[in-house]
Amino acid sequence: MNLLENPAFQGAVGTGLPAPWREHPEEHDARYTTEPGAIAITVSHRSNGYAWQRPNVAGGTGYRLSARIRTEGDVSAQARLFFADVEGKIIRRAMSAEVTGTCDWTAVSAEESAPAEAVSAIIFLILFSVGDGGTARFSDPELRPVPADPRRTVACPSGAYDVLGPRVPQPPTDGLLLIPRPKRLVREPEGFPLTPETCIIIPPVPLQAHLAAARSINREVQARFGYTLAVVPPAKAPAGNGPVIAIGERGSQPFLAVAAPEIHRLEPAPGPEGYNLLVRPTGSAIVGSSPRGTWLGAQTLCQLIQHGGAALPGLSVCDWPDHPFRGLHFFAWGEAREFLLREVIDVAARFKYNHVVIECAVVNWASRPELHKPRGATRENAAAVVAAAREHLLEPIPLVQSLGHCEWLFRDGANLDICADPETPYAYDPRNPRSYDVILPIIDEAVDLFGARTVHIGHDEVRMRGRFPDPFADLFCRDVDRIAGHLRHRGVDVMLWADEVQAPGFAGHLRSLPPDAIMADWVYQPFRRYTSVDQLHGAGYRTVGATWFHPRAIAQFSRSARDSGALGMLQTTWTGYRAPGVLERELPQYAAQITAAEFFWNCEGYTGPDELPYNPAEIAAAALTRGG
Repeated sequence: MNLLENPAFQGAVGTGLPAPWREHPEEHDARYTTEPGAIAITVSHRSNGYAWQRPNVAGGTGYRLSARIRTEGDVSAQARLFFADVEGKIIRRAMSAEVTGTCDWTAVSAEESAPAEAVSAIIFLILFSVGDGGTARFSDPELRPVPADPRRTVACPSGAYDVLGPRVPQPPTDGLLLIPRPKRLVREPEGFPLTPETCIIIPPVPLQAHLAAARSINREVQARFGYTLAVVPPAKAPAGNGPVIAIGERGSQPFLAVAAPEIHRLEPAPGPEGYNLLVRPTGSAIVGSSPRGTWLGAQTLCQLIQHGGAALPGLSVCDWPDHPFRGLHFFAWGEAREFLLREVIDVAARFKYNHVVIECAVVNWASRPELHKPRGATRENAAAVVAAAREHLLEPIPLVQSLGHCEWLFRDGANLDICADPETPYAYDPRNPRSYDVILPIIDEAVDLFGARTVHIGHDEVRMRGRFPDPFADLFCRDVDRIAGHLRHRGVDVMLWADEVQAPGFAGHLRSLPPDAIMADWVYQPFRRYTSVDQLHGAGYRTVGATWFHPRAIAQFSRSARDSGALGMLQTTWTGYRAPGVLERELPQYAAQITAAEFFWNCEGYTGPDELPYNPAEIAAAALTRGG
């Protein structure tokens, strides 16, 4: 029994959708037409459109959504099956594979078990474009009950891999599981015996990176074996070829050649974050092309310690990243200090990100006590997360949502005098000078708390809710200029989301924004081409591609951004400010943090997410529950 109403799209052929199908209520640039037995959705730029309806379902029952899709142009289309509770809150998702580019009729499907509290499903036939637009046609949609799968406790984010269900992973390269996969790795017949007498040799004048690398190694040794290693300069190293781990850069200390004589005969890893790692019976050496490279090499050694035995496997590694900027975005909750510290230390640092973008609207800023929340993040807790990031060589970037997504500024009726639409408190009015009396002191506090070199100022989806004054592009540019100029006087760069600057009517204003701005171009679907990055580059901006939970999009966008010469990639985590149970509810998003770490570092290490020799959800869950 098909639970969808009017699946044949019967009704008048022409503009619009037949009942009970409804259009995207907020996207006004998509065009909808009904054809015999099908509907067509067309967009002409970066946009999206969807047809949807909400049938009733029974909790605990399995459902299968299927449809046929035909596409033309620079698009990505799919069918989506969401489940909602009695309050309309979405509690589980499943999505079909995408049909991309120009493609003939293709059958797609998504299957999922409805949670016990589900009362309805929301069915989307959806089209995305990131560049020049195109058309998707949908026909034969069906929603049918199927046997529930008790193993499925978290929704699969896409058809790329089943987050918790059975997988048949590929064998790890050379029998080792290292995340991300090194560019070059050669196994050696003999390993390195790790004992309590082993010591870590640091340069005579150690830098923060060397000390952090030694601490990181000792943290793993303590967790794995219950002891720590002595950390000493070369002058206090054991006589002869004792069991040592020597760390540093080429020329920083002669003991590197003693620990592993072959180290200076190896081709140096390229770039400021490259490293060579040698593990031999006589000793081990980590040689970075810079102090940061040495730190990153230590993270590879830490994984060998974490998953190996007392004898580390012998190997030679030459490794470097594909992207200079590898960022992880998450929210600063008030009640999740320990969880956030694990996210920083055991995910971002361990898997070789180098930036964390921390969204901090609920930090209890001193300049605006009227916005404080009882469960907001204290400055002390936020400072602890920032300190942990810096200790682990992660550059912290505060994200202070401004212009749009500013519900937090209007909490409990505060600051409504600067609201662009007081009936829908969402965006502030850039024409009102007091808007900057409110937002700039908060940004200053974030700069001081983070020691920030860059501030992300949001500016996405500004017109998503309520009314906003015209002319939009002029006011948008004026606002960015005002904030960027304020930050420039403090020697701080500005980063912003790039969706509004790619909207219709903005083309003539794109070059009016600060030329030193960093554009974070969020594209969450897989496409054959990511033309938006090229558009931003053509306008002269540094660009960071941003992905969400879709594993194929992560892999494909990372490769495309590298080929386009982007500054790097940013993995977003949209869990909101909800701490209790967030890992269980949002495991696909945390799995994506591991997938992104893999493909941001090494775009070609695997052909795609299906080839990964591990389940990212299992890796993420183990990291984020470590020690607690």
